[in-house]
Amino acid sequence: MKPLLSESEDNDALRALGRASVQIVHDLKNQLNGLKLYATFLRKRFEKGDRPADELETVNKLIAGLDRAATDLSMIVEFGQPLSLKKQAGIDLEKIMRDIAGSFMSGRCLIRRVTIPSIHLRAAMKFDCRLQQK
Repeated sequence: MKPLLSESEDNDALRALGRASVQIVHDLKNQLNGLKLYATFLRKRFEKGDRPADELETVNKLIAGLDRAATDLSMIVEFGQPLSLKKQAGIDLEKIMRDIAGSFMSGRCLIRRVTIPSIHLRAAMKFDCRLQQK
């Protein structure tokens, strides 16, 4: 069995993984942009010609899907960036928790479960898990 990596080696490996993921995402986004360019060209041709409406709708859905994929890839890049943490006074923890819960409930979050064992947080607050419409 391989011995565990030291913390320094583990950090180096994570940094390398982050750099590699950023490069992969960059390359994939370039390909998506090329596909979007061709799809946009097709859409313009379809709008000028007498093409069935369902063909134009299909191209519009393709473009929207490419945009969503690019957005998802951008979120992956954010995980490759180093965190810069600083203390701030006057943080509204309840608002932060509501925003996080809202993101989870709406499906906007890429990660559904995050475990950070080195952080311990104790807070007394009232928090209704059911999101209220504003």
